[in-house]
Amino acid sequence: MDDQKRSLLAIALIIGFIYIWFEYFVPKPAPQSKPAAPQPERVVSSEAPTPPTASITPAPSVGMETSKALPAEKKTRETPLAKMVWTNRAGALETLSLKEYAVEQKSDSPRVKVVPFRGGGSPPVEWSIRSNQALHEDGSAVYQFERGDEMQVAFRRKTPEGLNIRKTYRWTEDNYSIEHVLEIENQGAQTQQLQLSAHIESNGKGGKARGLFNPGDPFHVVAFVNEKAVRLEPKEVLENEEIPKGDIAWAGFDSRYFLLTAKPEEGRWSEVVATGTPSKEDPEQPDTLALAMKYLPREVKSGEKLRLKISLFAGPKDIGLLRSAGSTLDRAIDLGDWLGPIARPILLFLRWLHSHIPNYGVAIILLTVLVRLLMFPLTQMQARSMKKMQEHKPQLDALREKYADDKERYQREMMTYMRTHKVNPMGGCLLILPQMPIFFALYRVLYNSIELRHAPFVGWIHDLSEHDPYFILPVLLGVVMFLQQQLTPTPGADPAQQKIMKLMPVMFAGLMVMLPAGLNLYIFVSTLWGIVQQWLIQRKATPTIGSKPKMTASA
Repeated sequence: MDDQKRSLLAIALIIGFIYIWFEYFVPKPAPQSKPAAPQPERVVSSEAPTPPTASITPAPSVGMETSKALPAEKKTRETPLAKMVWTNRAGALETLSLKEYAVEQKSDSPRVKVVPFRGGGSPPVEWSIRSNQALHEDGSAVYQFERGDEMQVAFRRKTPEGLNIRKTYRWTEDNYSIEHVLEIENQGAQTQQLQLSAHIESNGKGGKARGLFNPGDPFHVVAFVNEKAVRLEPKEVLENEEIPKGDIAWAGFDSRYFLLTAKPEEGRWSEVVATGTPSKEDPEQPDTLALAMKYLPREVKSGEKLRLKISLFAGPKDIGLLRSAGSTLDRAIDLGDWLGPIARPILLFLRWLHSHIPNYGVAIILLTVLVRLLMFPLTQMQARSMKKMQEHKPQLDALREKYADDKERYQREMMTYMRTHKVNPMGGCLLILPQMPIFFALYRVLYNSIELRHAPFVGWIHDLSEHDPYFILPVLLGVVMFLQQQLTPTPGADPAQQKIMKLMPVMFAGLMVMLPAGLNLYIFVSTLWGIVQQWLIQRKATPTIGSKPKMTASA
């Protein structure tokens, strides 16, 4: 293999490394599954649902109906976790602020709002109800407040054809879930064919990327369909990417750390449709996004009542809270499909460490040490394999000099020498492979965990979820990687390859500059551990094969 081919091979390995990073590190939408036929849903009423084939003639939209003369009214409710503002316009939750989460790490910073999500869109949940005669939309209606208490609000209105609509919201003090019940009573004389859909909206603008491998604050339409998390980027919604049909557990919007979802409790959705409105500044990005959770057509006879229930979650992507909310909501944390079984136990263990040591930086260091201890047998074998290669370096260098003008002969002689002395140049590399899933899982955990948001470590690092403000950790990481490289033998490498390898610490440090300080801390401690381990092996190693003993000065 000549120098040019070796250089191309080295470049290909670097590109392969970057590809793997993009493939498994950067959050991306889950693969779309083939649409499955919606399962028949059980109607919570005295009559069976109208078959899906039944058609309902389009009807004109009705405005504020019997309640349009009501004045606008708002009511505030608070729990230890959230502050909510309810409005009789649309009979919905207007804003929800999280008391324990500030927008910025400042004493006077406003609280994070998850309703409306990302500061835009209509409040959840607005309903669209098409009856025999008209289309009734919450966005153009004013409800009447009913008497409630501190843990509940209720609204009602009545349509001209006799539909009595009542919306109730209930919550508790210790979580971020809100139970929402819609009741429609047909007080008219005519049987009504109803088509219903619930709607939530959001601002469609995602966070600004801050580096090659740092997408900023990623924002997605997210759903859990057919036992798989589906994520659509805002741009993909404009490109008409669809949420698969099938068993829909929940759907909503998520950012890196926060979540707004709805899940059906009584009555199942036949499909969830995502739509977007293009931005005037950038037509390729949406200004707003909307989700329509559709139900199969219903028939409600005179005097009968239809009841639907939805559970809302509007809060942080805390794995403990999400698991307590049920319905696989913890899968909203983007830990990957095949990495999830590894990443979730790591996240839970990190939380356990923090419960005993109230500093996530120290917890990350302890987690790193534990992972390195678990991987110690493999890394020990890897280090010994590389040390063995270093012991044979003088002989390999001599072969290169001897056959400098005949590359093919050099390759043959080198392979013969390695077979004779049972040296495997790939031994150290192959031992890295079992460690890669754990490294990727740790990346996912440290990048997506809300536990690290605004979590200080020491000195200049006030937020482990953000990049090092003075880039000290990335620089230190580059230094220790360079030291590790000096201890790592590269026998058989030509000068061109060696130059490329010397650039790797600089390249890697550059890639880590805008990544979270928590991730930098993990890699720094892990690399430092590797240096100490390699140094100990070097110290205990036998003299290099073929080396000459040192001469002592005579008197």
